[in-house]
Formats: sequence, structure tokens, C-alpha cells
Amino acid sequence: MITKLMSGQFLASVVLLLVACGGGVSTQVPTTVSFTATVSDTQLPTTTTATAVVVQHPIGIIAIGHSGMTGESSDPTRPGQDAKENSWATGTAAEVNSVYQRLIVVRPEAAGHVANLARGGAPVTALVSQAQAAFEIVPNPELVVIQTIDGDIQCDGSDPQNVKAFGVALAAVLQVIVETSPDSQILVVSQQGRPALDAAVMAKEPSVWEKFVGSGI
Repeated sequence: MITKLMSGQFLASVVLLLVACGGGVSTQVPTTVSFTATVSDTQLPTTTTATAVVVQHPIGIIAIGHSGMTGESSDPTRPGQDAKENSWATGTAAEVNSVYQRLIVVRPEAAGHVANLARGGAPVTALVSQAQAAFEIVPNPELVVIQTIDGDIQCDGSDPQNVKAFGVALAAVLQVIVETSPDSQILVVSQQGRPALDAAVMAKEPSVWEKFVGSGI
């Protein structure tokens, strides 16, 4: 109930019945608004029709980042190529059981509301443009997944100096997400750059090192 005093003359009590819309899509709902206006102590019963807008609820998922998000090389028939149907975040292949597939189980209305703009080799500085493009497809996602820091690691001795710049770039995309879709949940995932293995462990169990080296993907 909304009560408002206008120019000291009109006192209106307005009751709006908003009908929620399934699927999280904004909908205009014809709404009957009844109120009583008091003008110079004269009662004037009035009925009119207004249009109430139901606010869109977050729905779906977007994914941005590097090749860890694209399913690259997961299809043996397409080595070195993206296979986004196998993406752990947004994939549709039954064998993957991606985050998107699990989201649909609990939010059936999320089906079809998905965007994966990740790109192989994308640095942290590419995340803002990826996010902006993803929001064009899914404007108000329930979940935003970011997988970053990969090619950003140089391993040439300059990494300590690059940490601050990386943080600034990551903060920039988080700000874009929060400003564009403030109700979205954000998940940021990464991987270790170069694991610090204890020399004693290495000496005792050399096979441990084999888990972290190799020429394959």
C-alpha cells in the first residue's frame, strides 16, 4: 500500500498486485488500481488501469576466460580446436555434466540462457570485452564464471612485477559485472602457475614431479 499527499489536497491509497512471471523474463502486467481521492472533503471513488513492470530476475549463466573454458582439444577429431559443448562451465554434452546442465536441473527456466565468450589464449585484459559481449546474449545471468591467469604467467622473471597489473585488470571486469548485473553471483577459478614442491618430497618420491611436467596439453 502506498500513501501519498499531493499538494495538500489529494490523499490516495494505491494497491498494486504484481503477478510474477515464470522464466525470469520481464513482463508488463495490466493492473487495476483503486483509490479514493479527497478533494475539499468530497469523496470521489475512482478506478483506473495502470501497467506494472515485473523486474527481471537473474537467469542463466555466462562464461569468460581462456581455453580452460572452451573445451579445447577435448574432441579427438578436432585436436587443438575449441569444443564448447564439452566446456565444464557451459557444455551441453551429456558426459560433461557441466555447471550449466546442473543449473538447469534446479532452474529449468535457465535452459537456453547461456553464453560462453571464452577464447583460447585470452589474457586477463580481454575479460572486459568478453563480459560485455556475453551480457548482450544473457543480460542478467544468475552466475558469471571467470577462468583466468594462464598466458598471463610469463615465467621470465617478470611475474612479480606483473601481479599488480593483473589485479587491476581483474578488478576492472568484476566492476563491469557488478554494475551491469548486480544480482549475479561470480565464480573466479584459476590454476597454479608453477607448484612449489618440497625438495624432500621430490627426493623421496620422484614420480610426483611427473605430474607437473610434460609436452602435451
